[in-house]
This record gives sequence, C-alpha cells and structure tokens, in this order.
Amino acid sequence: MLGDLRMRVMMSLTALAGLAPACLGQCDYTQTNMLAEAIVDARPLLDGASLRLEDPLISGTSLESYYGDYNPGTVVPIASASKLLSAIVVMSCVERDGLDLDAPVSAYLPEFLGTKGTMTVRQMFSHTSGLPSNSVFAFDPSITLAQAVTRIALFTPLEATPGTDFCYGQVGMHVAGRVCEVITGLDWDTLFEERVASPLGLTSTNYDGLYETDNPLIAGGAESSLGDYARVIRMLMNGGEYRGARILEPASIELMFTDMTDGLPIRCTPSPDLERNYGLGCWVRGRPDGSRRIDSPGAFGYTPWIELNEAGQPILGGVFMIEDAFSDLSAEINAVQDAALSARLACTPCPADFDFDGQLTLFDFLAFQSAWDAQAQAGDFDRDGVYDLFDFLAFSNAFDAGCP
Repeated sequence: MLGDLRMRVMMSLTALAGLAPACLGQCDYTQTNMLAEAIVDARPLLDGASLRLEDPLISGTSLESYYGDYNPGTVVPIASASKLLSAIVVMSCVERDGLDLDAPVSAYLPEFLGTKGTMTVRQMFSHTSGLPSNSVFAFDPSITLAQAVTRIALFTPLEATPGTDFCYGQVGMHVAGRVCEVITGLDWDTLFEERVASPLGLTSTNYDGLYETDNPLIAGGAESSLGDYARVIRMLMNGGEYRGARILEPASIELMFTDMTDGLPIRCTPSPDLERNYGLGCWVRGRPDGSRRIDSPGAFGYTPWIELNEAGQPILGGVFMIEDAFSDLSAEINAVQDAALSARLACTPCPADFDFDGQLTLFDFLAFQSAWDAQAQAGDFDRDGVYDLFDFLAFSNAFDAGCP
C-alpha cells in the first residue's frame, strides 16, 4: 500500500513539477552564517563553533553549520544553558508530582528555617529567593546534592528577603533541584534522564559537564551537543511535544517564558542589559512590539534561544555552540541572533521546498523520500513520531498548496 502511495505521489509531483509556483520566500541565512563564522575566525585559539536554526513551519533544520574542528559529535560544557534544561525538569515535577511553585521550601526541606524557609521554587528558579549568587557547597564534587543543600540551609545566609530583589546565580536553583529529588524520590541525574533525555533521544547531554559528581550543578553543570539541544528547542517550540513524546504541557512552557522579575531591584546580574528580565530558567527580552527573545546563554558562549512573535507564538529557534572561557561573546552572539531573526521576518518558509532551491519540483519529493527512508527528522513530515504513509500525504498536501 505504501509503495502504491509513493508511486501515486511521485506521478502527481512529476505532472506538477513544471507548474509548481516559485518559492520566492525561502529564507536566506547567509549573513547569519557569516557572522557566526567570523566569531571563530577572530579567535584562532578556539577549536571551533557550530550553529543550528529551527523553524516551526519546517520539519527539518533551516541551517546547520560547523566551523573549525566542530562536527555533529562535538560535546562541550554549556554552563548556564543548563538552567533551561533544569527548568524543564522542574516543570515536569509540577505537572506530574504536584510540586507547588509557591509553597515555602520548608514544606519540602524542613532544614530551612525562619525567613529562609519561606523561599519558593518559583523564586529560586527566577533568582529572586534572596540567596547569594554562589556557594562553595554547590561546587563541591565530593558530596551529594542532598548534603550540599543541607549545608546551604545551615551555613549560607540570605542576602535579601525572598521576593524583594534579583540576584542571578547558582544557589537557589541548587536548592530547587533537591526539592525535585525529594518530591519524586529520584536523584537528579535519573530524573533528567527519565523526564527529558530519554524521551527526546538525547545521547550527549548530562550534568557531568564540569566533573563527574553526585552533586550536579543544577544551574550550570551540564554538557551537550548541537543536535541534542536543538531537539530541546524544537520540543519547546512545538508546545512541549517532540515526535510523539509529550515532555511538558503548553501552559508550563508559557509560564517558563513569562517574566518573573519586572520591577525588582537588581543585586547581581551577568548582563549589562537591564531590560533583559527573567522567567523560569531563562532570560526574557521583551520588545516594544510585544515580541520576545527567550534565551539561556552560558558563560562559555553556548547559547540556545527562541524568538516569539507579539502573539507569543514561536517563529524561530536556534543553538549557537562554542566553548570560550576567555571572551565575552554576548554582543557578537546577539548579532547572530538578530541577523537570523531579520532573515526569518523577511521571508515565509516553504515546508515542501526540501532542497531549498526556491522552487517546488520532483527533486523536492526525492529529497523528502530520502529523509523518510533514513528516518531523519525532516522525513517525519506530520511530526507524529512515526514514519508512515501519512507523512507522504502531508508532504503531498504541502506541495499542492505551493509556497506563500
């Protein structure tokens, strides 16, 4: 049956090949690619970098480029890009285990007493808990997460009343990670594997990016590859689902992407751009037109991000992968992000233009069939996690619809 369907679709596309409308709206990310490559060219001591762009209208990847010695198998520590991954785990605990973001931490961890016991997970994951930015206990690889958090409870004083200021750092998220362990009965590494890594098919992402330990740095200890994190971005843009696997509900993602810090005084921040407010595990940069950029850049430059339009809908996602412990790359990476957004806003992608040549022809069907046969992401055209005849039907319908 599938073979007959293939033949019918191919015959149809062959007949239409000469009549298909030109796809004049295909996105041109040449400038984006050049800016990313220039970051590496200006730093000859770096091993390389890579860039991937994902568009919710296209099943496959819009751009995937490698510079220097980087390749699809390269894995690097991602520092604070870990925060977004950790927020996904926390929200899974809200959905599945009844974690109350606004309950006092003492309800889960009775060793937190007095004012410190009134902190909430919402505050801890938006850096408004009143805790200091860092603690030696969070970075101690010789102890467990439970031991680290107990020591934070006993020996790390608050620097502000919870909920009264913003201080970007590690400690609050570390405590929240322990709350997730207590409420689920699972250690953090197992929790991440079961809730995120396994259902997304992540093979290179874990919390041993700095060192192997039973005290994973919740806010900054992960490592990942370009392709792994791109799956996370695709899942978030797809409303919490990836190829048939439901990771989060859309409402949880919307909450993560909501500013939790507007109007609070800033006690400590890594960003000179004070208009960049914070959600749950990610920065939220709002624009006058109501659009937003959601990102979670790491200290070494690794930067995942999602562009939302004024209606809150994702229009583009990306991952820039690099490991540079000596440079402040924020301005240059921001230029890459801006160039990608400008290119996306200047066009309307054509989902059926598989070979990106600006036209719909028989070669697009052949490219689609090749992706389908290889069970590559782009071949799952209806994004249901299964490679079947419905992918061919969905592609045929997109081809018949032409380009915008």
